[in-house]
Amino acid sequence: MPNNKFNLKEVVKEFRESNLEVVKRLELIIYLLLKKGEHEGQITKREIIKELSEWGLKDYEIANILGRSRNYVAKEISQLKKSKKKQKESK
Repeated sequence: MPNNKFNLKEVVKEFRESNLEVVKRLELIIYLLLKKGEHEGQITKREIIKELSEWGLKDYEIANILGRSRNYVAKEISQLKKSKKKQKESK
């Protein structure tokens, strides 16, 4: 008689692995689209970081998409926030 036990740990593991592949592919698509805009002179890395951050992505997620270090992205986000704060203060 076959074993019909439900192995939750195995199901969760498979689910995570399959989702990681989807996330990797989506990150690649985003990267290629952003690279195209950057190459055509339509957008800078800083603008890309700003947009992705405003959409709620975390610094490490943006770093993965751009192929940059998390520290680089965090620094850019920090500088963007300082610049935004200065603009508000000068108004």
